[in-house]
Amino acid sequence: MPANFFKIWLPLWNLLQKQCLGTKLKVLDLGAGPGTSTFSLWCFFSLLARDNPDREFVLDCCAVERESSFVKIMQSLDATYRSSVQTDNLRINLRVDQKDIYNYAACEKGQYDLVMESNVLNCNETTSSDKPKSLPLVLMNKLKEPGTLILLEPGKEKNRNVLGAIQQLLANYPIMECVVPPKIHAVPLGGLSLLKSAEKLDIRHTHQEKHWFSYAIFQKGCEQL
Repeated sequence: MPANFFKIWLPLWNLLQKQCLGTKLKVLDLGAGPGTSTFSLWCFFSLLARDNPDREFVLDCCAVERESSFVKIMQSLDATYRSSVQTDNLRINLRVDQKDIYNYAACEKGQYDLVMESNVLNCNETTSSDKPKSLPLVLMNKLKEPGTLILLEPGKEKNRNVLGAIQQLLANYPIMECVVPPKIHAVPLGGLSLLKSAEKLDIRHTHQEKHWFSYAIFQKGCEQL
């Protein structure tokens, strides 16, 4: 989970540099797992709020996850992360829906400023080849104008190819702009003391120096947020 925080912070930093990250966002985290993406977003905005005490920040988050065990973890961690990021000028709301993402995705069109997905479109997660093709279009429809779509997938070549295919698919829709084409990046793991402790306790059996991932960012509408 600590390594995964950087996966969310990198595209958020890209958006911040492009002046395309709003201060008041309605956010959809699709396939939220134990809450990594949502909590990462909170931490990122907490730093922005601390550095900009004269501005108000609001995150209205909806996290959708099918697995009940992940939902329980996210709900149990909510209070801990919320207290650690809380500032006077940052307001956070969270709704956790235990639903299948493909059933949920068809609802609430045009409602969100930011939609995030992590590790749900690749071949390790989907059982039908049509789903990675249909879901990005549904997510496009769930965005407001302007709105931002962040896609995060594993770093292996077969997973990276999914983002390239989605880029080609969304290129057919002039309203969608690819502001950050598919990229591959790595998180160094050597400095994470938590992982070192897990290895010493023999509860982490695969030693990795880096955690590779790929990501892409799309915007609906070309105005600055």
